[in-house]
Amino acid sequence: MAHDCPSQPALDSRRRRDAFRTKRMSIASGHREEPSLLGLVVLYSGECELSVRVLLERLDGLFAGQFLPARQAGNFVVEGPARGASFLVQSSVEGFSGTFMVNNVLAPYPSLSSAVRYIGRPTLRRTAEKQTSWMSVDLLRSPQAAGDATRFMAVLVSALAPEQSAVIVNAADYSVSAFTPEVRRLLARGEFPTWDFGPA
Repeated sequence: MAHDCPSQPALDSRRRRDAFRTKRMSIASGHREEPSLLGLVVLYSGECELSVRVLLERLDGLFAGQFLPARQAGNFVVEGPARGASFLVQSSVEGFSGTFMVNNVLAPYPSLSSAVRYIGRPTLRRTAEKQTSWMSVDLLRSPQAAGDATRFMAVLVSALAPEQSAVIVNAADYSVSAFTPEVRRLLARGEFPTWDFGPA
């Protein structure tokens, strides 16, 4: 599948610090977690347009016959509050259910200054700082098991992220990873990369 082109509700700083502290304790104990249920953000450079049509086509590629023909109930995509830049996605696909917001913004990620504080590798930090655009898949509501939402966010990011994607950010605690072909393959399986948790 081509990824030539098709971004997050924020926690307050105290909740983010708590999430980060919990994550560091988890790493110290050797336990690996899935991302908290907030969203996944991809940082990239350049321009990449997204539309309801493109989203429906990518979703149909993931879940054949579930989103196309277009419909207004069950599984659907509609324009969000920022026309051309945000989209509401409802999925009732078994194992991938929830309500999500997809954002695609041709501007630097607004929480980048906070996110880079948690990047331990200098080269990855510099790469993140250079990116000029971002896209995200954010969870609004998950009526089923938590794994449903994380799997949906993972596979949709794998299908939507542009080829020039450089960094992926866990919106819950600002943990990050370089966005590589292997990361895309992991996401396509509903799995997640090894996150970088540098000191604040």
